[in-house]
Amino acid sequence: MTSDDVKLFVIENGKKIVGVASFFILHDMITGKPFAHIDDFVIDESERNKGYGTRLMHGILEFGKSNGIHCIELTSSLPLVEAHKIL
Repeated sequence: MTSDDVKLFVIENGKKIVGVASFFILHDMITGKPFAHIDDFVIDESERNKGYGTRLMHGILEFGKSNGIHCIELTSSLPLVEAHKIL
């Protein structure tokens, strides 16, 4: 995997980093089309429920669209109950 296949997205409030997401670009073995997997998606606990996660995700989706990525996967473990709530 080259460094071009790994992206780190950061969202800030002023000069403070309030969230990060790691993004890995992969290629489908059958079609060869690029897809991506978000491995980590973290918002600082004190900054949650302020829209930063939504803004970070929108930035990731826009990056994917503009770079021909046909699918973005995000998985989350079951113990992260708060992360799974639908607003």
